[in-house]
Amino acid sequence: MQAIGISTSISNYTFTHLSPTVGFNFYKIKQIDVDGRFTYSEIVKVLYSNSVKETFIAPNPVVNVINIVQAKATFIKSVEVYDSKAALMLTKKINAKVQVYSLPVLDLPKGQYILKVYSSNNTQSFKVLKL
Repeated sequence: MQAIGISTSISNYTFTHLSPTVGFNFYKIKQIDVDGRFTYSEIVKVLYSNSVKETFIAPNPVVNVINIVQAKATFIKSVEVYDSKAALMLTKKINAKVQVYSLPVLDLPKGQYILKVYSSNNTQSFKVLKL
């Protein structure tokens, strides 16, 4: 989007993404000075979940944090992570009514895992690759 130009006051800009992907969308701003130099903003993660009909996890493969997103009006009660030998590696009880939960997995060794998500009306399992 074209800049307003040289100014001594704050300028606000808006942009509406008309076709976001269901799930997480990532955005950053590239600001270009009049002399051609530029900088990037931090990356911002925005969840678009108006049409989420089933549980999904992202990212997969995962490095630091895996995000669990439930369908509307379904709440996460707890999560468990099992290694490839079915040993319980991590468990987390969630005491709030949340549809999105970010589970830190940085301390888990690299490998394949099964993530079990217990919600208010079912249990689902997902294969997860930890890098």
